[in-house]
Amino acid sequence: MQNVDHVKEQLKPLGKINLVMISDSVKQLAILLEEDEQILSSCISQKNELLTLTDSRLITTKQTVFKGDVYDIYENSTIKNVITNKKASYLLLTFSYEDSEASFKLNNDKKTSHFLETFPKYIEGEAIEPQNSNTTMSRSKTIETTEEKNEKLNVLHKVKNSWKKASEEAESKGAEKKEIKKEKKLIRQKEIEYWYGSNPTFNEKTAVDLNITSFQYAKSSLLYNEETVLYAIPAEHNKTKKRKGILIATSDRLLFIMAGSTEQSVDQFEYEKMEGIYIRTEKFTTSDVYIVYNSSEKNFEKITNGRELDYFISIVKDKINDTSRDTPEPQSNNHLPSTPITYNENKYTQLEKLGELKEKGVLTDKEFQMEKEKILNN
Repeated sequence: MQNVDHVKEQLKPLGKINLVMISDSVKQLAILLEEDEQILSSCISQKNELLTLTDSRLITTKQTVFKGDVYDIYENSTIKNVITNKKASYLLLTFSYEDSEASFKLNNDKKTSHFLETFPKYIEGEAIEPQNSNTTMSRSKTIETTEEKNEKLNVLHKVKNSWKKASEEAESKGAEKKEIKKEKKLIRQKEIEYWYGSNPTFNEKTAVDLNITSFQYAKSSLLYNEETVLYAIPAEHNKTKKRKGILIATSDRLLFIMAGSTEQSVDQFEYEKMEGIYIRTEKFTTSDVYIVYNSSEKNFEKITNGRELDYFISIVKDKINDTSRDTPEPQSNNHLPSTPITYNENKYTQLEKLGELKEKGVLTDKEFQMEKEKILNN
């Protein structure tokens, strides 16, 4: 084993950038090198393999994500028949060893030229000057015992096995995370389809994502067996308690549900006791909706503007105006109309109801005039 910095110094001709890119291979090479083994030449293949020619053998090292440290060692006595073929964009180095053959694709550049010039001379036994002439090393070799060699091999095997085990565990955890993510996605999709059909809008998907606990609690604990869900929208109710939940219009009633991990809150409103529903304050992106219920007002804030709100109000108005009418059909995939629904309710009936609200003190004179103008303009 050699010092990593000393090995880097011997590989200096490869360039700083290249040494950074193959830093793991350099560390592995330092482990494989004998203390007095001298590097004669080196190059990098197109697959980022580090080919290192020493005074006694050829060592190839490569670090991969899943396989860990991969290396091969070719003793100089086993290498023969070195052939270099020039291809379009690379040089193909091929040589025989023992009963096998090895091939490497090398870059056709100046950094590779010294290695290709040195390799044949090395096989033929000629004297070769190291590629980094500034590097001096002792040529005296100490004889390594069999026990020392076996100990070094055991260390290398442990390193390889550790990398292999880590990569297998990472792959297993990755597959497990994918399954969990896939299962969550399926649950979300089923929940959205239950409430909004198979062709939901962006606002409807967002409503389920932000209020999933309330939706699931309503479905599992509140809805009757024969009760039909007509439509649902996110809303806030009773600001003083910061209650954020969902408004659900069903065939039988109107529900406000706020369900959290530790507590649930439910308000129920019967259509027969409702006298009207209208938008009191319309802001840039949200509106505040009021329901006249038992001669008092129930307010719901921060409801997102859009076709979803128009559709919800139209459903509730329909149930208020004629509670004896047949229950509307459950929503289909394309339940939202392309334009807001309007009703041909008699203007005089609306004005009469408006006057009653003013007499009861629900509306001020200013509010009465504003609502009256809206009815007449429509």
